[in-house]
Amino acid sequence: MTEPEELVSIYKAANVTEAHLVKNIMLQAGIEARVTEEYDPLAGLNIGAPDVLVHRRDFKQAESVIDQYEERQVARMQGPEWKCEGCGAMNFAAYDTCDTCGVAKPKKK
Repeated sequence: MTEPEELVSIYKAANVTEAHLVKNIMLQAGIEARVTEEYDPLAGLNIGAPDVLVHRRDFKQAESVIDQYEERQVARMQGPEWKCEGCGAMNFAAYDTCDTCGVAKPKKK
């Protein structure tokens, strides 16, 4: 028999930053969430992709939140590329700053 309070993985993040972003999205949706971080005990370095954990009782609601998050990520990448006003480099739609020189993406008019 499964316990509703048991923590289960809802999302395998690419890195610690993304894991905490997803955790915060869960918290905004009213879902308690935690991040696992696997460390090399000798070096103190993160060696594994972290998971976002939720209580089993919240799993279905959390799945819906994850689906929405992933849809937004895909939409960000599918937008038009933009040209940097600082150096002229072309950047993926999802980038908020130029990958070459760091200038901010121009605001939409």
